[in-house]
Amino acid sequence: MSVIDLSLPKSVPDMARYQDRPMTLNAFAIYNLIDDEKELSDLIEECHSQCPRDDYIYLREAPGITSLESLIDFHLDTTVPDSFDPNLFLVVTDLDWQRKGLMIVTLDDDEGRPDKFTLKAADSGILLINLQIGNTDWYEAKENYELTDEDDVSNTQPGTLTLTSPDALSN
Repeated sequence: MSVIDLSLPKSVPDMARYQDRPMTLNAFAIYNLIDDEKELSDLIEECHSQCPRDDYIYLREAPGITSLESLIDFHLDTTVPDSFDPNLFLVVTDLDWQRKGLMIVTLDDDEGRPDKFTLKAADSGILLINLQIGNTDWYEAKENYELTDEDDVSNTQPGTLTLTSPDALSN
């Protein structure tokens, strides 16, 4: 397994061509940068688990990609012409995606820069849809869905609160 550089470029000038395009309801790409051989049908099913349909997210191959920056170029060059959303996509960055989550990437946040964060696979499909149609903005999504190192997604259900100390009840 090779090392993947997950740093983002400061800007994505190629996104300028999509600034004035009308809103579209294109599908989303998910890229597996960890293991090309691993079957990910469970992952796709998990991504669609909160969606009204199961045809929003498709696994796309990205052979030889070793950095997020080269994945961005690959995404814009190959999947956008195939009617995939140019701005948003998902990335498998850990084989233990059930516990560690997925990376969501935008190439044009609310300030025109690329950004990313990690979220639960189960939240990814519905969040992508809400970002695409404007029900949620990027910073609201990041604030509400970003996983931290302390999060264990295997033991957390949406809408649940875990209290870590009795002092939390008094706040």
